[in-house]
Amino acid sequence: MNQELPLPQEPRNSLSKFLNCNNVVQLSHSVDVEVISDFDFGNKFCRNDVRVGFLGRLDESKGIKLFLDVYNSFSDTDKVRFYCAGKGAYSDKVISLAKSNSNFNYIGFIAERTQVKRFLSEIDFLLVPSLRSNSWEELFGLVIIEAMSQGVVVFATDHIGPVSILNHEVDGYILKEDMFVEECCKYLVQEKGLFKPVALEAIIASKKYKLDVLASEWEKYL
Repeated sequence: MNQELPLPQEPRNSLSKFLNCNNVVQLSHSVDVEVISDFDFGNKFCRNDVRVGFLGRLDESKGIKLFLDVYNSFSDTDKVRFYCAGKGAYSDKVISLAKSNSNFNYIGFIAERTQVKRFLSEIDFLLVPSLRSNSWEELFGLVIIEAMSQGVVVFATDHIGPVSILNHEVDGYILKEDMFVEECCKYLVQEKGLFKPVALEAIIASKKYKLDVLASEWEKYL
């Protein structure tokens, strides 16, 4: 290749198996991001409760079982509240939990971007505990960037996508699959205010994925 080619990380990695990628530049996917307002961000840390969310397909590959395992560690307290949005194989299980537990809330399936933004703006932590199979792992994870833009602290498993987005203990947390539940619980029992610097860094980091920012980068190669 004599000409520079801009690509996201995963296609770049795949292409490097067959070609010399010295002239391939890594650029990210773009996300339509409107960051949380200062007022709403401040409200997060004025509330006494801790709100933990899951947003996505309710099946094992997306880690819903790990999310529920984390919930089970806090099922007897109202200080930590869990919010689940999505649909899938575990829908009935999630609905049943919501009916019988005051600190577990099922929002249902949401697709409208305004609904997604509102859901994320009202939680403190988002769990993205995706699980690898022989043929799949989380390659990007748009929801991670959307959550970061709303001042949400993300806990994700160490898949290609989350690792390319999050800086561990700076603007989010990357955890091993087999330690995810244990590590999450250790973090969630800490004072919520300790995570405010991470949430602020997440907002800053999310801005580099805005369409206008990436468009200016793409223009250099078009």
